[in-house]
Amino acid sequence: MVTDAERQDQATRKCRRRALRSIFQTRYSILKTALLIVLFGIVSACAQTHLQTDTKSEAKTAQGPALWRASDEDTTIIFFGTVHLLPTGIDWQREDLRTALAEASQLYLETSPQTMTLDEITNFEKASIAAPDAQLPDILSTEDYEKLTAVLEKLQMNPSIMDGRQPWFVSIILGRMVLENNGFRADLGAEAWLTTQAEAKNIPIRSLEKMTDVSSALSAFPQSLQIELLQSTLSEGTDLKDQYSNLISVWMAAETEKLHRLTMHEMQTKLPKVYDFMLEQRNRNWIPEIERIMREETGTVLIAVGSGHLIGPVSVIEMLREKDWKIEKY
Repeated sequence: MVTDAERQDQATRKCRRRALRSIFQTRYSILKTALLIVLFGIVSACAQTHLQTDTKSEAKTAQGPALWRASDEDTTIIFFGTVHLLPTGIDWQREDLRTALAEASQLYLETSPQTMTLDEITNFEKASIAAPDAQLPDILSTEDYEKLTAVLEKLQMNPSIMDGRQPWFVSIILGRMVLENNGFRADLGAEAWLTTQAEAKNIPIRSLEKMTDVSSALSAFPQSLQIELLQSTLSEGTDLKDQYSNLISVWMAAETEKLHRLTMHEMQTKLPKVYDFMLEQRNRNWIPEIERIMREETGTVLIAVGSGHLIGPVSVIEMLREKDWKIEKY
């Protein structure tokens, strides 16, 4: 029988978890936007034109985003490629995904708020701070700083509050604000829906990596590369609604080869070092954990990560196939 003291302790623990999640929510969605911008949203005008002329008919026949499945004697892993921010009014939750989640014993995300500690959140914040001699007005060209100022003012944000941050962090914030200004929201994204559903079904939510692993690596990028990343974000402008909507149409149509061609290939060409870390190296880092899941877990496990991680020649899917995994797309 549960005592009053035990009930009070359970209530206190639950309250603390909610408080921690509230503190973390903004920072977590910022990081997820980083992966979105870098792995899914940086496309050139050429790619944009291709999308506008090549995706509308496919969106009409889409049954939902792609899923992949791998199994052994007692474990089935379902891989789902997510989009971190989505608009209102789209029905993307295909029935096979709902079934996989209903049958899942665990849900793995890239990074889950449920596994975060306050120290990790604090360290992420610290990693974004620039050295005193590396403030944005000092390291950006006059032209780039004026562009940044103009974009931030257009988004109704005081540019000076970014002066003390590292360029990679400013790129993330800027990308997030631009997408939100175009109607794409983290609370409508695939991870948000999956998390809500998993919590309602008492499905444990795990992480493939720590958020601080990513922020530490971004902070270690040479200053010139961070500036290049910020310049790429600035070059995208602030009107991305049609461009990004078309990307979502390709995602909805499960056209994975086209999605890779229009997103990942573009980043590999423009920002090869960022591509190497944010995509290829992180994918390789996840492989041992995914192998452990197949080896040690039982039942159905759902792994949901950004779509860029599951498409193309250096994707998680292809890396596992190189290890003789039998993986089917469905």
